[in-house]
Amino acid sequence: LETCAATAAADPASSDQIDSAVTRQCQFFSQCNAGKNGPAAVAIWPAVGPWPADLIMRWLLTPYCLPLREPWQSAQGHFTDRRGWLIRLSDGEYVGQGDCAPLREVGTESAEQAESWLTEQLPRLSGLDVAEALQQLPQAGDRPAARCGLEMALLNLRAAQQGVPLAKVLAPKAADTISVNGLIGRLDGRVAQRLTTALEQGFTTLKLKVGMASVSTELAQLH
Repeated sequence: LETCAATAAADPASSDQIDSAVTRQCQFFSQCNAGKNGPAAVAIWPAVGPWPADLIMRWLLTPYCLPLREPWQSAQGHFTDRRGWLIRLSDGEYVGQGDCAPLREVGTESAEQAESWLTEQLPRLSGLDVAEALQQLPQAGDRPAARCGLEMALLNLRAAQQGVPLAKVLAPKAADTISVNGLIGRLDGRVAQRLTTALEQGFTTLKLKVGMASVSTELAQLH
């Protein structure tokens, strides 16, 4: 938050980009981290330029921590919140956004490792166009979530520059809408209630988490 304030003071033009939503996210992340070991809430928005049109001139990295309404449990682990980084790139006119949401329980890097990778890679984008930046992106290696989030932001910026949805950048004939499933969690005493709620919301395909008990036990619970 201090970095947000210092950047806005040094560069008034950037203050319009640092909106109240970003500030709330930084504050929320600080509250989630209270009493825990983890990265401090920081937002980085360096102003550089002027640049020719379509070149990346600013970037913003915002941490977030979203507490879940109830603890999440799967065969890979148990957690009560989701942590990650929102990535924002700008060419001075258009903005592209990406989400880095690592989950170590399923084999990605930690939020701290993602932050380290992103703060190393983001400054290298200044002055590049999207095509050049995509070509220079390193392989995911052991930082798949960070790499995915940064590529997402770059492609989202390209979509904004072209005035089309991101899906059309990836596939020109992509459908305008898609159906998604409803995730109802694991087999427990409230799974029937969650199932009913999902059906009432209009979901026609439901996803159920299994593998936390023996096959025979979970089959009995299903029936």
